[in-house]
This record gives sequence, C-alpha cells and structure tokens, in this order.
Amino acid sequence: MKIPAAKFDAFQSSAEEAFVNDLLRFARRELEVWVRHDPDDILRERIRSGIARARSHGFAWQSSIAKFVSLMLRFAPNFDEYPPMRQLLDRTDVEPEARADLLFTEIAAEHWEGAEVRYDALAWQDFATGRVL
Repeated sequence: MKIPAAKFDAFQSSAEEAFVNDLLRFARRELEVWVRHDPDDILRERIRSGIARARSHGFAWQSSIAKFVSLMLRFAPNFDEYPPMRQLLDRTDVEPEARADLLFTEIAAEHWEGAEVRYDALAWQDFATGRVL
C-alpha cells in the first residue's frame, strides 16, 4: 500500500497540530502560573517554537518533547543554553529521550534558578514560525 505524499503530509500536519493543542491544554492546566498572561495564539506559537527547539536536541518522542517544552514555559525559553543544561543535553553516552528525564532528576534547583534569571524572551524567536512575543 502506497500513501501519496500529499496525504501523508496532511496527516502529519494534522497530528502535529493536535500535539500542539494537547500541549496548550496541558500548559493552561498545569503551568497556569507561568502562562496565564499569554494569549492562546502566542502560547501556541511558543509551543511550536519549543517543539522545534526540542527536536534540535534530538528529541523525537512526544513525551520527551513535552517535557522539554514544559521546562521552556516554566523556566526560560533558552534554559538549554545554560551550561549545566547544555552539558547534559550534549551528552553522547545517553540516548536523547533519556536526557529529557535527566533534566528532571540530574539538574539541581540552583541551576534551574540560574537558567530562570537568564531568561531571554528573544529565544522564543529562534525556532518560531510566527509572532511569539
């Protein structure tokens, strides 16, 4: 069975949009304190940017991407540039999907605080497809 490329692309686009919507609902419910002032269109675009940024680190599973995007929304869109996070994300001895879990278990609270104080709103634009600020 062969699926025409246009149909596959449409399916993939639809699945991606459903994932974005799932993450938006999750953010509204679980990250409300950090996203309450973001209109849906801006939050949706930040999530898209976050998905692309997560993929740039090799994440492919929706669960790993969701963890990464959640951390972006909670702490900083550029948290991955902070040296302790960067070092973990650059590890080659650990599969990319496992690195997502390590962000929650191996990074000390003071490093998350360090990433948060280095918040750079322009980092939302790094992987954006539309207006994010």
